[in-house]
Amino acid sequence: MKHTFRITIVLALVGCSSAKPKSYVVHQDEAKGVVMRFLINPDGVVDGFLLINGMQVKFPPHMASQLTSIIAPTDKVSLIGFQENKMLFEAETVVNQKTFRTLAVIDPIPPDPPPIDHKGLHKLSSHGTVQIQLLGRRGEINGVVLKNGSIVMFGPHLPAELKVQTGIGQHIEASGYGTENSYGQSIDATEMSNF
Repeated sequence: MKHTFRITIVLALVGCSSAKPKSYVVHQDEAKGVVMRFLINPDGVVDGFLLINGMQVKFPPHMASQLTSIIAPTDKVSLIGFQENKMLFEAETVVNQKTFRTLAVIDPIPPDPPPIDHKGLHKLSSHGTVQIQLLGRRGEINGVVLKNGSIVMFGPHLPAELKVQTGIGQHIEASGYGTENSYGQSIDATEMSNF
């Protein structure tokens, strides 16, 4: 269930007696769910998680250690942030509903990192059946989670002309560069095909 509430912030211009205060309205959304698994980027850093209803929750990767210290798979969480689209939520606050431990974004969300240069990453490959599609803010598919748990991201190193079916249930093979750690495997794909 999604709730929307408004926060009104009034800023007065100091020293301008004729100026009228300006009012800005910030809309934030609320969501709840059960954590299914963490999501990691090809560098191996947690940058969000999936809920069991399939919703993808994004959280700044510079706060990965704090996030993984307050929630874990099977935890019930409540979220405050922005519903980017039907299946993507940009969280600003995460609350563990059992322990009531809360984590809020305290630093500005950093700018998008430069394209991955693959330094420090390992050559990896995976194949399997698409279980979940990962979406960007405009609803575009920018990665998938396979049934074997591997995350395959469609980064800038994947040829644009490549025609691969990435719908749920499709079988894909992918290779590229990434990381494998206790949170799983994530690959920035450079080659991909259906099988």
